[in-house]
Amino acid sequence: MTVDRTELCRELSANLPDAAVRGIDGPVVVGPLVRAWLDGHDAALARDELDALCRQIDVRKRVSAEYGPGWKAVDPEVAAPPAVVAALVAALLLAAQRAVASGDGWALKLVNSALKALDLAPDAPRGPALRAWAVDLLDATAGWGPT
Repeated sequence: MTVDRTELCRELSANLPDAAVRGIDGPVVVGPLVRAWLDGHDAALARDELDALCRQIDVRKRVSAEYGPGWKAVDPEVAAPPAVVAALVAALLLAAQRAVASGDGWALKLVNSALKALDLAPDAPRGPALRAWAVDLLDATAGWGPT
């Protein structure tokens, strides 16, 4: 089964709230941030923000709907809904696809976090398509196939 990844990103983005403007030191609302990434408003997918989200997934083993300044947990902490997690996974995989050529391990870190995020949200929409994309990227990082 072949999936148009551009269309997949569009589909997942359409289920998220509109992008909201936030200050550098202000709260981070994950849904609108991910929508901005997927809609191309931040084509570079800021590595520091991606790294912060990867840490939340890898270390804290969760994706929250919102974080405080500096990516700190808010109280009460609310888990991101499955649709937001799926879109976040797509953003991580999109960034990984762009990073494969760098060969510095960044793509592998992104794919690893994406797969862990899918494990945290087993009901995430389009989970099988996202997992297939992740496997293709793992093959590409190992030099076994195209992205």
